[in-house]
Amino acid sequence: MFFAGFSAMAQNDVSIFGVVRDHDDNKKISGVSIEVKQDGNKYNTLSSNASGKYEFVISFDHDYEIIYTYPDYVTKFLTIDTRNVPSEEKEGGYEMNIDMTLFRRIEGLDVSILDNPIGKAQFDQGEGKMGWDMDYTRQMQAQINAMMREHDRKLQEEADRLVKMQQNFKELVQKGDDAMRNKKYSDAVDFYSDALVLFPKEEAVIAKKADAEAAVAEQLALVEKEKNYNQFIKSGDKTCPP
Repeated sequence: MFFAGFSAMAQNDVSIFGVVRDHDDNKKISGVSIEVKQDGNKYNTLSSNASGKYEFVISFDHDYEIIYTYPDYVTKFLTIDTRNVPSEEKEGGYEMNIDMTLFRRIEGLDVSILDNPIGKAQFDQGEGKMGWDMDYTRQMQAQINAMMREHDRKLQEEADRLVKMQQNFKELVQKGDDAMRNKKYSDAVDFYSDALVLFPKEEAVIAKKADAEAAVAEQLALVEKEKNYNQFIKSGDKTCPP
């Protein structure tokens, strides 16, 4: 989900920093939009850098939402409440390390649990410091873990489907190649066309289909030429005296 920790620092504010990674391959993600809302209003927007890193500063006495968004990935957000912090505890401020993971959208996966913040931080009067609501975190983590198990299952289904598609594609291309060798050009066009339904951008197969279509056109032209020739011969026979 995310890793976060607080520590004291030298300034009288809250410095937030971290790294955003892909949940599935652990690679750092650059260009993640990180929107900061202060008391419900837009406060700041920044992006993770080429190393997936980001950092910004927020002030005391406000309620914040931190929203992580990336194209084709599921959005996550968390809240940080810097209100109700005693003056003496503001001295020196805090540093907050939040390492976030995001995952790609998968058709059919219910992600409605993420309509809620994945974590809530505020000043803990009992501990006398900023910290996370661990009861809330444990409750959310249990539901997120269940969602991610379903995510992993669907991801495996998608991987299996892709393997089958690749196998079918390979077989269709092979049938097209065999048809070309046997000069069954029309059949070759059909096989290559079916292959391109599976993977439309395969340039090698696009070229094969174009060659097959050219061969079909040439074959039809020869048939038409032969037909015209035969008609010419027949018409010549009729005009010649016996």
